[in-house]
Amino acid sequence: MKNAATYRRTVASAGLALTAILMAVSMGLGVPFSGAGVLEAMSDAGSRAWLAAIAYLLAQLAMIPAALGLAHLLRQEAPVRSNLGATLMVLGAFGHTVHGGSVLLTVQMAADQTHRSTHAAVLDAFSSSPAGIFSLLGLLGTVLGLIVMTTGIWRVGLGPRWVAPALAAFIVLEFVGAAISPIAAVVAGALYVAAFVTLAHTVRRSPITAWDVVTENHESQWARR
Repeated sequence: MKNAATYRRTVASAGLALTAILMAVSMGLGVPFSGAGVLEAMSDAGSRAWLAAIAYLLAQLAMIPAALGLAHLLRQEAPVRSNLGATLMVLGAFGHTVHGGSVLLTVQMAADQTHRSTHAAVLDAFSSSPAGIFSLLGLLGTVLGLIVMTTGIWRVGLGPRWVAPALAAFIVLEFVGAAISPIAAVVAGALYVAAFVTLAHTVRRSPITAWDVVTENHESQWARR
């Protein structure tokens, strides 16, 4: 690869933009992924259920380069926050990916109306099984990772000054306010998309020198043996 710095910047920017867009598509379709009546709701949604589940999964993949890209830009001025935040966000993406696999299975189950009661019993047993730890990992990793990364963004001043407060407001509205009012979820989604797309633009316009990785030429310890 002739210019690795350009590649890293492009992938990070695309990851931020795609995370926002794919999550907006997934959540905007209004298809529940769990809870009472999930099979009926997914069956009624038809192809929208598949689209929502696939977009949700792809958003987790995009989250990984997004987190690593932000950590790269913040590493000099906020080394602890950048490393810890990226680690938590990647763990969150992993947990949500495992959960997303079960969502795909649930969509397939919803199409089988003949054995719906059996599928419902399986889902109930699965939700209380040890597999639920991955959903918890996805939630905690994402929330804590965003909190840590947001403080790093604020400290460094990455992007417009409103981005960090917007992300902070998203966290509060999405994970607290949404349980009180459905309007809070809509506002949270808008803040999330606006902040991530703006960060994607900021990353895309960042100096290419910021993406260079300085390495030291030294003899491998294994070569001396």
